[in-house]
Amino acid sequence: MKTHGILNAFQLKIIMLVLMLLDHMQLFLFPRELLPAHYVARVVAPVFAFLAAQGMVYTRNRLRFVLRLSLFGVIMALGNFILYLKTGYEIPNNIFFSLAIGAAAIYVIDELRQSKGFYIALWLAVVVILAFVTPYCEGGFLVPVIMLIFYYLRNRRPVMYAVYVIGYGLQFLMAYFNTGYLQPQFYMIFAVIPIMLYNGRRGPDTAFAKYLFYGFYPLHVWILFIISGIIAG
Repeated sequence: MKTHGILNAFQLKIIMLVLMLLDHMQLFLFPRELLPAHYVARVVAPVFAFLAAQGMVYTRNRLRFVLRLSLFGVIMALGNFILYLKTGYEIPNNIFFSLAIGAAAIYVIDELRQSKGFYIALWLAVVVILAFVTPYCEGGFLVPVIMLIFYYLRNRRPVMYAVYVIGYGLQFLMAYFNTGYLQPQFYMIFAVIPIMLYNGRRGPDTAFAKYLFYGFYPLHVWILFIISGIIAG
């Protein structure tokens, strides 16, 4: 992917983690004071979907990448469930499963394009399963579909931007014309700005850089959730 951006994947990830932190601080601690952060942070999920799609392009083992996302999804689900048992309140956050389904869909579609006979039926069955599970994940079909757009149009950047912005912008604008309310998700279209700044490079090739998101995401959600419970109690 040829690009003239100024941010590598690690730098882009750090910026998104900061926005994510502010967004979840708004959710758990400061619902009014940090409300603007909630709107700005709508770009986070699409950018991580983009980075996950890039991961499917460059990873040395695509199946392992899918399984890693799924494993951390299970770990976060277990942590969320334990906190639910302790507090009686559910944590809705777990984008790991959404990213894992998007990555799995890419993997399966690519396998289908190369398969014959029995394997076509096998992979089609997997597609049906993924489609059934997706609505129960954070964001529903949104994140997996975004990943498919970013993956299969990655070599046609102008088309990728146009499909993403028009496809997701129009649905929320139509809802606005019908209801008079512009949903916060509309601001997801501005994710194209940080994505345009991506220079196609990975950044530091270290375990810290690789697993930062996997650790930071669940830990900061759990910590903020616990703090909010202490304050409320």
